[in-house]
Amino acid sequence: MARIDNLPQDFLDEHTRWHHGGTGAADFLPYHADFVRRVLEWYGMERNNVWPWAEIPHRIRRIEGWDLNFPNLPTRTPSGDAALVENQRPFEIPEPLDAFAPAFGSEQDLARFIWEGLHERFLHRAGSMAYGEPELADFHTSPRVTQFYQLHGMIEEWRQAFLRRAYRCGFPDNHAISVSIEQNAVSADAVEFVLQTAPWITWWKQIVIPNGLGGRFTLETKNDKHEDRNGLWAHELHNGQSLEFWAGGFFGFGRHVANLGNLNRLPPGSRITFRWVQDWHAD
Repeated sequence: MARIDNLPQDFLDEHTRWHHGGTGAADFLPYHADFVRRVLEWYGMERNNVWPWAEIPHRIRRIEGWDLNFPNLPTRTPSGDAALVENQRPFEIPEPLDAFAPAFGSEQDLARFIWEGLHERFLHRAGSMAYGEPELADFHTSPRVTQFYQLHGMIEEWRQAFLRRAYRCGFPDNHAISVSIEQNAVSADAVEFVLQTAPWITWWKQIVIPNGLGGRFTLETKNDKHEDRNGLWAHELHNGQSLEFWAGGFFGFGRHVANLGNLNRLPPGSRITFRWVQDWHAD
């Protein structure tokens, strides 16, 4: 696997100092988000081997201890927390919209779950075993290993998902999309749809948005274009139509990925953002 052998010693020393003197869950999420951001600014975001995992890889889940009971966590079953923290939900707009509410009462609850359970007692150790990278299990050396950035990039996605009331959807062929809904984000007589792709997603993506009256428009991204947006009038959400999600494949053929209905559940004035975070050919 890829490594960052020329990582400046200052980064390693800083990460070591934090683990010796940090305050645990209190600043675990913001510190590591900032640390990863600064290292990747130095390293170069165009490097494909450091993009965040879309979910905990199956090769890590197979390591003994994945389903162990983590102590000192919020009063929910650990297996349920593990599923919730990944925000895997059915691909539908929930009824009521409060179903988007975070699984944890506060960001600190989320941080405590990740810090005291998944991170400290499983993820680094299991990742080290799964990928044959002993340095990943040692905080003195783990920033040299590219899986460190994939792991902590995934954890930052969880944090951002909590903050923006988002959930992630898995599809066939490895596609993964995060979905977030912001209320009172646009005019009260409209709803806005946004398609975003992560920087490492460059193949063609499309969302077809019909108005249910014979008209339709598309949102498209490809290559260096990573965002497109458009909207419907709020009253057009009640025509029984569904959004269609398409992705590019080999030989220039588009492939249908999924449909999304129940648009009538979206409140007027809301913005719904679909962020494509993993492509069909991902490992």
